[in-house]
Amino acid sequence: MTGLFFGYGPGLYAEVPRFMQQGFAAVLIGLQLLVSPWWL
Repeated sequence: MTGLFFGYGPGLYAEVPRFMQQGFAAVLIGLQLLVSPWWL
């Protein structure tokens, strides 16, 4: 996530509204929950 939102990546922090950042984080966490049993 820091690679997307901070300056050493695309720097989307000031470009994307806060509610969309939270939605993106929720989707990413959901994907991690789906993949984690396979990974472990």
